[in-house]
Amino acid sequence: MKRTATNSALKKGDRHLAAEISRKETTVLLGASPRFQRAANRRRRNRQGAILTMELLLVLPIVVGLLFAIVEFGLLWQANSQIKLASEAGCRVASLPGSDAEAVQAAIDAALVHSKLIAARRVAIDGGQWSGEPVSVEIRLAMREAAPDLLAFLGFGLGEQELIARTVLRKE
Repeated sequence: MKRTATNSALKKGDRHLAAEISRKETTVLLGASPRFQRAANRRRRNRQGAILTMELLLVLPIVVGLLFAIVEFGLLWQANSQIKLASEAGCRVASLPGSDAEAVQAAIDAALVHSKLIAARRVAIDGGQWSGEPVSVEIRLAMREAAPDLLAFLGFGLGEQELIARTVLRKE
């Protein structure tokens, strides 16, 4: 005989027990054998496991995409900071009297930490023949060289984009 505990508790007039059972939202089959009770509980747990698996399958790609975006953004931020510092160091050397392109390149290479960034960078040095003239140093670096393209599977690839740092000072 299938009766829910909530219905039987109301018939007996024990409202406290009925409120407690309805709060837990469980259905207990009264008069059923323990073996049948275990089978019913097992089916309920299997359904909950299937629901949790589906939720995981829907949420996991979003979480992985966010994690990859955070890592890629952090690596690009670090590379951008390094080329800015290298541009400033190169421009300081270029603004000194008697400096040449080799000294500027050496200052830039010393400021860049990673050999991968040193090999992939492009440097442009402009101006600064006489005292008081502006001197500019520009460093360009392909984003693919600074960080792995982790978001390509989501359609947000780095493509041909570049990190650019430019510093301008006056020649001393």
